[in-house]
Amino acid sequence: MEKWKRNLFIVVLAQFVIRAAHTFVLPYLALFVAELGVSDPKQVAFWAGAIASANFLGQSLCSPIWGSLADRYGRKAMLLRSILAIGIFTLMMSIVVSPLQLFLVRLTLGCFSGFNAAAIAYISTETPKEKLGYSLGWLQTGQMAGFLIGPAIGGVLAHIWGFKGSFIIAGLITLGLFGLVYFVTETRTGHPSGNPTQEKRKGILEALKIIGKQPVQMALFFIIIITQLSNKSIEPQLAIFLSTIYEGKNLELVIANVFMITAVSNVILAPILGRFGDKNNHFQVLFWCLLGAGLVTIGQIWVNNIWQLLILRFALGAFLAGILPSANALIGTHTPFAQRGAVFGFLASANALGNFAGPIFGGSIIGLFGVDYGFYLVFCLTGMMFLLGGAFIRRWGRYGREEEA
Repeated sequence: MEKWKRNLFIVVLAQFVIRAAHTFVLPYLALFVAELGVSDPKQVAFWAGAIASANFLGQSLCSPIWGSLADRYGRKAMLLRSILAIGIFTLMMSIVVSPLQLFLVRLTLGCFSGFNAAAIAYISTETPKEKLGYSLGWLQTGQMAGFLIGPAIGGVLAHIWGFKGSFIIAGLITLGLFGLVYFVTETRTGHPSGNPTQEKRKGILEALKIIGKQPVQMALFFIIIITQLSNKSIEPQLAIFLSTIYEGKNLELVIANVFMITAVSNVILAPILGRFGDKNNHFQVLFWCLLGAGLVTIGQIWVNNIWQLLILRFALGAFLAGILPSANALIGTHTPFAQRGAVFGFLASANALGNFAGPIFGGSIIGLFGVDYGFYLVFCLTGMMFLLGGAFIRRWGRYGREEEA
């Protein structure tokens, strides 16, 4: 097996395991908050939302720093550092005794974790340029596959050993990956010299210059933010929306199927669209996927039964499968090797910002305009964001090849 394929297999496997372990308890946070002594339903909802967002807040603040250190000391070092941080802080969640402690632990976890960003930076450097979209597509597939299987395993673990037992198992599994990832090889490592603080600051400034001087880079960062914001703006409220169009039995099972069908199409198509972009044009894949995602998102306004929603959510997952891998591949090819860690650090920060702002954005609109009109407005606004991103790529994409690093 070629070295880059072996490295890709190990990192994708680690991505899958980490994502699955991370979601053992995440869907059940509200139940765990209640177990910690919060009885008021409004307080439970508040703490569950705050705790879920804390990780993204920490990532948005600290990812550029870790990205700069990756350029300085090597991407493999950041993979290993992230695994240790995720494992240790997940274990710490098993000993919290209050929602505030859990919030602080997850905030700190966000500050020190960032495996996905480290993996993207590593893969973008160690993979042949003509295979970059394919590799990043598989990386997303590993992430989404973990998202699919994690809650199911977590539900069984929580039933047998409780939520704290699930945190212990997830932490130990994550720490076990350290030995596996240790064996990935790195051909382009950092070379420490001089003043580390000055070099870190210099790396961050160089990354900002690279992003700022290329309009296509700025457009890609905008697309990353709106993609995550659009996804997260409706997910926490999707159960409420489903209750307005579905009056049958087993609502919980229907909700699970709606979430899963989006992930299933994403898992299937991410590597396929990544490979297609490698052989043809990532800009074209990105443009058509943004256009499709925008139209499908707006189309949810006219949904009046569960089957229509399932079809549209499957289509949405398919279009989303081409957005992030294509955007990541384009950012990688337009960034010099020496600054890819720092640039992908800012990318992780943008990603986390979208994840953090999305639930607040969607919840605020639905809370302000009510269930009847709020959902329609969220679908319309987020769909228009996708279409605007497509317009940006259509405008600046033709300049991208001239600016490749």
